[in-house]
Amino acid sequence: MRALVLKDLRVLRPWWWLIVPAHLLFGANGIVAPQLFFAMNVALAWTYTILLLIVDWTQEADRYVASLPVSRRDMVQARYVGALGAALGGTVLYALYGRVLMAFATERLLACWPGTPGWESVEGLLTFFMAVWLVSMAYLPFYFRSGLGKGSWLFVAILAPVIVVGAVLVRWLSLPGPPGGVSGVLGTAGTVVVALALAATLGWLSLRLSVRFFDRRDL
Repeated sequence: MRALVLKDLRVLRPWWWLIVPAHLLFGANGIVAPQLFFAMNVALAWTYTILLLIVDWTQEADRYVASLPVSRRDMVQARYVGALGAALGGTVLYALYGRVLMAFATERLLACWPGTPGWESVEGLLTFFMAVWLVSMAYLPFYFRSGLGKGSWLFVAILAPVIVVGAVLVRWLSLPGPPGGVSGVLGTAGTVVVALALAATLGWLSLRLSVRFFDRRDL
């Protein structure tokens, strides 16, 4: 599996120099409102996972790798390692980018950001990571079952509404809430533990589904 992860990094190497500038360019469009900035950065972080899938799909890399002495389980696990890296990397960029933009923001833009920005707290960063992870874990079983094209359409048709509801629940779990809410009862440390346990459980279930689907798929 380690060789497969390194292969993915080499595939992305020609585009490494574009990732941060592209993130800065597109993410800046969301600075007018916290919710938009959050959503656009989540979409950008998820794009890093999708980019690898698109490259492999267009080059029929899965078919080639499956012909080598590599198990399909390892192929799936490598994709999940990449998705984890994309979620973590996207969270770091979200935090750094937010700080830079706020440092140079005008008074008019600052007025649009009441309260503490999401990247200024553990709960806010956890919310971002969980949102990216939730979308990735929901999407990958569709990809491994039906491929990029059909899998993407099925994902949008079936699970997109569920993802929206799930993202709202994750946000409620991760952000400080009123007394009696999950965050208010558990505190920061407890909320982090619960959220990461949820992330691990979702990842395990998603991985099992993906391995099962990919083992049965003709390449």
